[in-house]
Amino acid sequence: MAEGEILGCLGPNGAGKATTIRCPLKLIRADAGRADIFGVDAQAARPVQARQCVAHVPGEANLWPG
Repeated sequence: MAEGEILGCLGPNGAGKATTIRCPLKLIRADAGRADIFGVDAQAARPVQARQCVAHVPGEANLWPG
């Protein structure tokens, strides 16, 4: 991707869009495989560094009171 480009996931309900995003963000744990974000291992090696490159707005936001 070039600087300034934005990537989105489109598809019907149940296609795996949310799962594809949640795995590398460590919101859920994958059974197998590896997730890299811009070449950084998002699951094990440097998860904080990997997540600094990503924005995620969930459909169901759970916010703290206040």
